Amino acid sequence: MCSSDLEPASLAALLPDVAPLRAPERVARAPRRTAAENVTRTSLARGAAPAFILERDGERVEGYRSDCAHSPSAPGRRRDWVPALRVDLHGVRIRELEQRLAHAIRECTRRSRSRLLLIHGKGLHSASGASVLAGAVVEILTSERHAYHVRAFATAPDRLGGTGALAVELVLAPKKMS
Repeated sequence: MCSSDLEPASLAALLPDVAPLRAPERVARAPRRTAAENVTRTSLARGAAPAFILERDGERVEGYRSDCAHSPSAPGRRRDWVPALRVDLHGVRIRELEQRLAHAIRECTRRSRSRLLLIHGKGLHSASGASVLAGAVVEILTSERHAYHVRAFATAPDRLGGTGALAVELVLAPKKMS
């Protein structure tokens, strides 16, 4: 028999010398900041790279900068989302990947285009059966070097390559008035 099965009166009869504790008054605390808010506040104050909020669901990933306005739809989700530049990364080695992504970002910003599609493959021919480049692409996009240029990214919809590609929205510098 456990104590929850006993009636309150019979429990008091078993323990006559014990008095119930008074519950302290409860006061609501200020809500705690999330880790992303803490990182953003401190890193931006020091001039470090912006923080990203990442959401993973199996093979799918979605990320956006915590200091930029978050769009209700992830890059590539809307039917009218068309990439200005498509970069096929099949066969690229990890050590060459950063240079290829830097070139693609530079090319988009030079042409004042904010939409980029990175085709990394699904990893069907890799030893593990999973894409090696997929995680590396996300890592590089959120790295200190490229984080200022990236607004958001998401696994591409099926019409653009599905889990074998990443749709990226870039931040463009404001145009200079001449």
